[in-house]
Amino acid sequence: MRAFKYGPFREWVLALRLALADGTVIKVGEPLRKNRAGYDLVSLVVGSEGTLGVVTEAWLRIRPLPKHEEVTLAIYPKDIFAVGEIVKVVRKSGLEPDLMEYMDAFVVRSVNKQIEPIYWEGEGGVVLVRGDNSTLSEVERLSSPFLARSEVVDGEVGRKMLNGRSLVAIAVKSEIGNIYAEDIVVPPSKLSEAILQIKRIEVENDTKIPVAGHVGDGNLHPMLREADLVSKPELFDEVGGVALRLGGSISGEHGIGIQKVNLLRSQLLNRNGEVVVKLMKEIKGLFDPKDTLNQGKFVDPL
Repeated sequence: MRAFKYGPFREWVLALRLALADGTVIKVGEPLRKNRAGYDLVSLVVGSEGTLGVVTEAWLRIRPLPKHEEVTLAIYPKDIFAVGEIVKVVRKSGLEPDLMEYMDAFVVRSVNKQIEPIYWEGEGGVVLVRGDNSTLSEVERLSSPFLARSEVVDGEVGRKMLNGRSLVAIAVKSEIGNIYAEDIVVPPSKLSEAILQIKRIEVENDTKIPVAGHVGDGNLHPMLREADLVSKPELFDEVGGVALRLGGSISGEHGIGIQKVNLLRSQLLNRNGEVVVKLMKEIKGLFDPKDTLNQGKFVDPL
């Protein structure tokens, strides 16, 4: 949840030791803050979903815990349009809160049923922002034109609010049954449009597609009912297509596996071209010529 400030996991990996498919053990990268010796094979392996080797050892960057006491700001947008505007003004300001997390109105109601009701229930859902007092005061000021209301909370109440975000999957499942959490990324300027398009798909298919996500960096998790994916399997690609139409990506953190191969093919061919797909498959062949590791996943079926 804190990638908005600290970046994705790959930025914290300095070096890796891994076993290749034939048993050869290699080390890529160096445990140094700066290293430009050769291609960035560390990032390549981190994003490979187990198709290039088995990681046996990792050198990671670490940093001390924040010295300031973290406080939570609960921002209740006027509507879905306001969600994107809030993220836009915060990003433009250069402020770096520790996180910016979103739950739509349905998710808020669902979480409130699981715990002592802690969130105000409004049309725009809630954006949770975490950081020090001075940062949150400025975030609240910048967001004020787009708010229905807001509140700054610390201590146990603040921790409960943040914990509620962690209960999203359980809460939504209790309302609509088993779910599959999609994972798409859109440019932050397109956040509201993405949520609105997902809600249109929801209405057109007479179902529920609750949305939560890490809105600070444009990462949304629409939650699809497993029952819908059985009766309407095309719904999965339809929701993923929202990211493609808005200039985003079909995965920000959950990866591709098998289920997103069609979406991956669309994104790579339309944005990058056949040469890039060919290069990716050749990389797989160099690391694992007999296709032993995690067969049929990721770029294999392209």
